[in-house]
Amino acid sequence: MHHVHNMANIWLPVKVVESMKAEADSWYQLETGGILMGYRTNDSEDVVVTTFIGPGKNAVHKRYRFEPDTEWQIGRIQAIYEATNRIHTYLGEWHTHPKGSTSLSILDRKTLSKIANSRETRAPTPIMAIMAGQPEEWKIGAYCLMKGSKLFIFRKLATLNLITYVPSNDSS
Repeated sequence: MHHVHNMANIWLPVKVVESMKAEADSWYQLETGGILMGYRTNDSEDVVVTTFIGPGKNAVHKRYRFEPDTEWQIGRIQAIYEATNRIHTYLGEWHTHPKGSTSLSILDRKTLSKIANSRETRAPTPIMAIMAGQPEEWKIGAYCLMKGSKLFIFRKLATLNLITYVPSNDSS
């Protein structure tokens, strides 16, 4: 009997999606991105994003590559982690593929593997969201590297089902 892997959901606040689009628009033609913060639900494999961290002012934006301002991002991660009583943690990364597709590139897969195997990130099953397209036409694809062998080729890459939501405490 084979275990069928149910598609997990990634919950993205509408405000976060809007902010990601604004970030993507401002760097259009070049890649940009950042970090997704939030939590995982205990009873399922669902991922709930609560906020995102931008690229940082010293990030490098190129046509087919993006390198974040890691030092600045780490400071933001720690601040959010502490401000939420250690509930909202690093979940993974997001970046754009201008005029491209929401599929993961070879480099994206290597990055996911690096994140999963890094002690610092504490994210053995990291997520990666790709925002592809162009202004007014951005699409998002989200993926999660499943638990498994250290060797990426033996690890399952799950596609997450994207759900946008408005947090209940969000009155605006």
